[in-house]
Amino acid sequence: MGKIDFNIGDFDTRICLYRQETTRTEAGAVVKDFVKDRDVFACVSPKTLDETAGGEQIRVIEVLEITTYLLPAMNNAWRVGIGEDIFEVISVEPVKRRFMKVIIKRL
Repeated sequence: MGKIDFNIGDFDTRICLYRQETTRTEAGAVVKDFVKDRDVFACVSPKTLDETAGGEQIRVIEVLEITTYLLPAMNNAWRVGIGEDIFEVISVEPVKRRFMKVIIKRL
């Protein structure tokens, strides 16, 4: 478990948490969709910026750290919405039983 380095007053950004839902079509194909699970307030802070090389381009990837109340079911299959942007969950780490730190990157 990580250490606490934030205050509850830092939870000033409203984010949406989307869980992955798997269904099957009539033909039996697996369809994965993201369903809004809940809105929460969180502390959002920039973590680092990664760079990836694709072809002849270098692309900067925005990585953020979110701290919020613990949601035990949350894992890497979830998505996070901040405003109009959707982010992929990289890792979820519980912090002192009540909170969690989530590392996300922009899709």
